[in-house]
Amino acid sequence: MQEFYTSVVQYSNQLLVRSISDGLPQRFKINFNPTLYTTSKSKTSPDYGWKSLYGIPVYEIKPGDIKDTKEFVKTYADAMEILGQTNYAYQYIHETYGSESIKFDSELLKVVAIDIETANEESGFPEPKYAREEILLITVRDIHTKKSVTFGSRPYNGKHSDEYVFCRNE
Repeated sequence: MQEFYTSVVQYSNQLLVRSISDGLPQRFKINFNPTLYTTSKSKTSPDYGWKSLYGIPVYEIKPGDIKDTKEFVKTYADAMEILGQTNYAYQYIHETYGSESIKFDSELLKVVAIDIETANEESGFPEPKYAREEILLITVRDIHTKKSVTFGSRPYNGKHSDEYVFCRNE
């Protein structure tokens, strides 16, 4: 079975990777050395034959780890044209898993739907980024098993959830 990633995020100077390998979940940290490009050729830059979207020859730059690369961009952004993907998690995904469609088995993924119910008496339909209203219920439903658990701040005797957890407050 092919390995596939489920999450890659940058955390400080490393990438945190979650993947499925041989049907088993994996979690690990990785040190990653990103690649950038410039149109400015130094005497030591080999010619890879790569070109920018505008047909201009570009040359590979490998400043070091993520921290070194960020510092390089910050230091030289005004002095030279720096090209390439600066979302280093995306670079890692492309280098590790390729540019073709990734084959994955959705049955190996834990997929849930989350529904959050809030009061809406004071200001109409709530705007999520402001969280002005009290949270009344949070329901988490497993997409594969169809089982759900609801967390609520009011007593409840209904049958709409497989499990109800009463919470004293938000």
